[in-house]
Amino acid sequence: MRKNVTIALLLATFLAAIEGTIVATATPVMASELNGAKLVSWIFAGFLLFMAVSTPIYGKMADLYGRKRVLLFGIGVFTVASLACGLAQSMEMLILFRAAQGIGAGAVLPIAMTIIGDLYTYEERGKIQGVLSAVWGISGVAGPLVGGFLVETLSWRYIFLLNVPFALISFIMIVLFYKENVTETSRKIDYRGAILFATGMSALLYGLLSGSESESFAEPLILISFAVSVILLFWFYRVEKKRRIRCCHRRSSGIRSFSSSIWRSSFLPGYSSRCRPTSRFSRKACSEKVRRKLVLC
Repeated sequence: MRKNVTIALLLATFLAAIEGTIVATATPVMASELNGAKLVSWIFAGFLLFMAVSTPIYGKMADLYGRKRVLLFGIGVFTVASLACGLAQSMEMLILFRAAQGIGAGAVLPIAMTIIGDLYTYEERGKIQGVLSAVWGISGVAGPLVGGFLVETLSWRYIFLLNVPFALISFIMIVLFYKENVTETSRKIDYRGAILFATGMSALLYGLLSGSESESFAEPLILISFAVSVILLFWFYRVEKKRRIRCCHRRSSGIRSFSSSIWRSSFLPGYSSRCRPTSRFSRKACSEKVRRKLVLC
């Protein structure tokens, strides 16, 4: 039982982790086909932002309602959103579904680590956490390569459509093999804190993305977004400081993951949008340039 659950968790983790990098080499093709070069940055940002802001919220929900329910919900959202991304007919639709993908991935990544901690003893956790770390490393390197291969041989849509069967396998394995005894409590989720955290982080990332695209952070709209971010995050801090039941812990991994994703979500999209292919050869050269930049991040 433990082995099957571990395989399902590793598969789900790989799918969620690789989504942050696999689209890097496909964004020029997506932008040209969907006529949305100005919005290409949000293909990255939508996924990374909603994954980061939802991670601490899912962690709290798992404590209240059980890890299995939250993980299955995340995989289900991720699967449906992946199918929708593959069928998107406009850049706006693609960005919206990528954000939904991020919401699903925000449940998969932290809950998988928590379940691993429940399944394995203290002495065994180091080994299995090393395997999970290897999954992250492999996804970071293989993502751009797999994305470039699919774009050249099939279509950029298969970057998302191929997630569906593997995610369904992971979903079914967790349903069949993972058994959990849940004791529900009467505690409530801090919706106010969650909304303040999500909107504050969204305003911050919007300012960073807009500034990186325009190469100037002195524009009024960007300054307003930063000001709104500071106000909301400070309000969030004051609200959480007074509450006994917080929406996320002070040392939340979601906040750390958001910080680590800012570089990729603000720099790489702008670089990808400026690298536009005009032929088969130039498309390969463009994909290779973006891959090198991504590996360096």
